[in-house]
Amino acid sequence: MLKRIIAAAMSAAICAAGAAAAGSSSVSTVRPINASAASESHEAFIESIGGCAVSYYQQYKIMPSMTIAQAILESGWGTSDKAQYHNYFGMKARSGYTGPKKLFDTWEVVNGQVVSAQAYFMIFSSRQAGIKGYYDFINVQRYENLKNETDYKASCRKIQQDGWATAPNYADRLIAVIEENDLTRFDVAAGIGSGSFESYTIRLEAGTRIYTTPESGVSNSQITVSTVYTIIEERTYNGRTYGKLKSGAGWVIIPAEYTFQEYQKSFPRGTKLYKAPGSGEVAMILTAAGTFTIVEEQTVSGVKFGKFKSGAGWAILN
Repeated sequence: MLKRIIAAAMSAAICAAGAAAAGSSSVSTVRPINASAASESHEAFIESIGGCAVSYYQQYKIMPSMTIAQAILESGWGTSDKAQYHNYFGMKARSGYTGPKKLFDTWEVVNGQVVSAQAYFMIFSSRQAGIKGYYDFINVQRYENLKNETDYKASCRKIQQDGWATAPNYADRLIAVIEENDLTRFDVAAGIGSGSFESYTIRLEAGTRIYTTPESGVSNSQITVSTVYTIIEERTYNGRTYGKLKSGAGWVIIPAEYTFQEYQKSFPRGTKLYKAPGSGEVAMILTAAGTFTIVEEQTVSGVKFGKFKSGAGWAILN
């Protein structure tokens, strides 16, 4: 996964360099891409679009994963007629648009009937210009709720709700494309998503409900064994904090008492640090007294242990 994230970051750097080199274009300078570029592999298409999406994230704050998924769906992996002019999102030229545009055959719904028509669509001189054009296109009040969203599923649902597409399953299709192609790696490369979250462990009791998503309110299963579980992501919905289980089983509500606040504590020379709470296996012994940061607590058989932030081990606290 780390290698893929690094590759995504490198793609962003390449796109940024290309954007800096590209100047403004007029209608006369926009040309369709050549046949070899139009037949690029799916992975190459993802890396190229994703790199540009990451490079523009700080400016527009739109999740790269959703951008890539839209480009895939709207352009058929870059094979549509409009994609040959770097319009990967089917964006029509709005009234008053003065940039390059081209007349394409399309269809419209008139009196409830689908009829063929022609309309002007935006065209661009390069891939990075096309991605930037997309972000400029949605940089309006209608899509304001997409900015700073860090949950790719929420982003996909929002852009459907905002009226980008009328298909009832549009958001679900975007989400499927993101998950099937591991597109969240580009979110991580942009500094957002689960990759920037520091996982932690909490104890959950048997019977704790497991939810499909925080927003769904649907619970189809529950914790069956009272033990410690790892949380890899958090999300707040309707005033409640939900944690995503590392196992992938779903989301659980994080009780307020489990929101652990790290603190510092002094320990004398000779304090034993154990490899795990209650294990009895000593990892090391402190050779000097000092103050250390505790980032987690666990109680085993009535004995409370604290985990050192350094990762050196667990010390008995009581």
